[in-house]
Amino acid sequence: MKNLIYLALLFILGTSLASAQGYYFVVPTNSVKSSPQPW
Repeated sequence: MKNLIYLALLFILGTSLASAQGYYFVVPTNSVKSSPQPW
């Protein structure tokens, strides 16, 4: 049972990290495209 819990935690961490990276990569590009800023 401990292995299943460990795998579940790894899966949750992986999905949360992937979603966080997608959020950080997608949002800046969308904001730059919608409103061009000098920086």
